[in-house]
Amino acid sequence: MNPCPCGMLGHPRLRCRCSPADVERYRARISTVLAIFDMHVDVPAVDLAAMGNALPGESSSAIGHRVALARHRQVLRQGCINSHLTTEQLCEHVALTADGAELLESAVERLGLTARVTTQVMKVARTIADLAEQDAVAADHIATALQLRAR
Repeated sequence: MNPCPCGMLGHPRLRCRCSPADVERYRARISTVLAIFDMHVDVPAVDLAAMGNALPGESSSAIGHRVALARHRQVLRQGCINSHLTTEQLCEHVALTADGAELLESAVERLGLTARVTTQVMKVARTIADLAEQDAVAADHIATALQLRAR
């Protein structure tokens, strides 16, 4: 999504022409839509010169293979992928380490997370742990899920 109606808010070279009121109205209008997404990732403008000098990343096929393995792991463990877990199944299949449980509790208290958002964070954290081939959800998985949730 664009950060504002004109799409230039925060751009390193181009100037946003929206007033603060325009930006506030725009964000208020889309906030209910954003609430349904489990993850939010900011994607800044790309510098074409820097892109040409970038080191090659992991191939799409390698990433796809890791995702397929994680999904297979989920189905074997619980009969469905993590996004389809009910609240009861989530409690049963998301084994938190002590530090993971402590971080999640702290985040719920400090950030005032709703039950719905807490559930989303736990599902994303469980998926991150699956991608790392780990049985328990640790603090670093919870932290990453919280960062992906932050807006």
